[in-house]
Amino acid sequence: MTIGPTLSGGLKMVPDEDQDWAVLLGIADDGEGDLAKRLAGLMDEDSMWDEVVRPELEEEFEDQRMQVVKMVRKARKSPDGEVVIEKETAEIWYGALNQARIALNEEYDLGSWE
Repeated sequence: MTIGPTLSGGLKMVPDEDQDWAVLLGIADDGEGDLAKRLAGLMDEDSMWDEVVRPELEEEFEDQRMQVVKMVRKARKSPDGEVVIEKETAEIWYGALNQARIALNEEYDLGSWE
């Protein structure tokens, strides 16, 4: 995969092979899970996490992952085959990537490099 900046300050990724597309789509798969529920353990019992915060987070997390999938699928069907992350979509990508990072860290303990 070739990655570089765009003139507008974004990031352009040009997948070179099918595996590159699978990696990009895998962001949503890796981040899938109940992250909002797992984060509840960090809150005190009086926070009303399950009633107020969790439903909103679940919706936002799912939306971020699905938007990334839509962008990747659209890029794959386009003639130029480029995935472009512009400033307007950077937060969506950051959220989806962060979810994947947290999930992978929990599963494989990637945070400890000792």
